[in-house]
Amino acid sequence: REPYYRNLHCKWQKGAYQIIDKANNGNTSVTINGAAKISNVFAGSNQANVGGKTSLIINEGTITNAYGGNNLSGVISTSINTQINGGTITNVYGGGNEADTVLGTSIEVSGGTIQNVYGGGNQADVKTSYITLNGTQKVINVYGGGYSGNVTNTTEINFETGEVEYIYGGGYEGDIASSNISINNTTVKEEIYGGGYNGDVSSSTNITLSQSNTKTIYGGGFQGEVLGETNIVLNQTSQVENIYGGGYAGDIKTSSIEIMSSQITNNVYGGGNQGNVTGAASTVIIENSIIGLRDLNVNG
Repeated sequence: REPYYRNLHCKWQKGAYQIIDKANNGNTSVTINGAAKISNVFAGSNQANVGGKTSLIINEGTITNAYGGNNLSGVISTSINTQINGGTITNVYGGGNEADTVLGTSIEVSGGTIQNVYGGGNQADVKTSYITLNGTQKVINVYGGGYSGNVTNTTEINFETGEVEYIYGGGYEGDIASSNISINNTTVKEEIYGGGYNGDVSSSTNITLSQSNTKTIYGGGFQGEVLGETNIVLNQTSQVENIYGGGYAGDIKTSSIEIMSSQITNNVYGGGNQGNVTGAASTVIIENSIIGLRDLNVNG
């Protein structure tokens, strides 16, 4: 019978399954190999401090929630690192469940099938988040922020290879300060949002596509507000169907769009889709590009 774990904070090793949890010099490291089934895995502690850094490596297994941080409380003194090489995972959190993270989180995804990747925590705040996707992974949603947890500074998402359907610079009902999204030589199957899903951005959002494709780009969020400027840059033969400098049913202050040597098959809007621009006029710059194979619509 295959073992099933609700909450993993222990060492277990037998036969084809291997789970290693160890602490050295104040650091914690959790590695999951084999076909183990786990409800929740934490690289950190339950309700205690971690004097060094945490590391979570998932190579195989079926996991509901994977946390780079702590569960209920406690402080992690230095870095939080999560690496996903394989497995089937519902949620990956760079931070903790309810325990805040005083510094930043880092997630590297190179394989596996994942429903949601959150740079932040579940109901816990982090300072910064950094997500890299570069491999054979299949991910539905990528959030730079957390699920109901805030990122008090910047989120960064870098996507180079693999399969991703939606990217949000912000969180799911969690706020952030600013976001930076970089897409290089790949395809986001559905949509990119500089902001969050029902989460606000207190400063700016930045999206850059180079030799990449997607259906729709929103500089703002999905029903989330951006209090500063949104910036979208397309270059090096990128192809997009629709661009909105603003959000979907979410307001922004102002927007800037630069399209260089790329192709927009439908429409370009300096503002949003059911979302207002509350500040200065939007700026749209187009150089050596094709706009509207069907109908030309460029709206400032």
